[in-house]
Amino acid sequence: VLLYWKSLKIHYAAKPIEDECLGNPENIQIGDTNNVMSFIWNIHYLWAIPFKVALIILLLYTKLGTSAVYGTIGAILLLLSGQLFVMKKMSSISSVLIEATVKRLKKIVDFLTYVKTVKLQASESLVENQIKSARGSELKILNRDSFYSVML
Repeated sequence: VLLYWKSLKIHYAAKPIEDECLGNPENIQIGDTNNVMSFIWNIHYLWAIPFKVALIILLLYTKLGTSAVYGTIGAILLLLSGQLFVMKKMSSISSVLIEATVKRLKKIVDFLTYVKTVKLQASESLVENQIKSARGSELKILNRDSFYSVML
């Protein structure tokens, strides 16, 4: 109801619809900022993990001998191949998730843009069902993604 009353007060000629695009510069900047922040947090793993693995292998060699080193290297290679498989699946799910999220956000933006028309035609339940359906498909994709992230 509040959105409806607010939409009655907004003059649509004041702001063109093109400015409400999902790919506007603010959204792109937010995505780039998150990518840079993630890169800065994770860049240290590039040197730290090989260093830790080498140190662990060295300690195993000094305490248990060469058989422990071979077993450790085999286990590491086995786990890396499993992680490669899981990461490929997560990457494909990520692109599908982005598409589903964009579809849902487009439905919400369309609803907010045409809220007066929707209210006048009394079709809120139809629009609500469309948005819930889009969210449901998005949640199914998120569920698959969380399954693979647990496997990591």
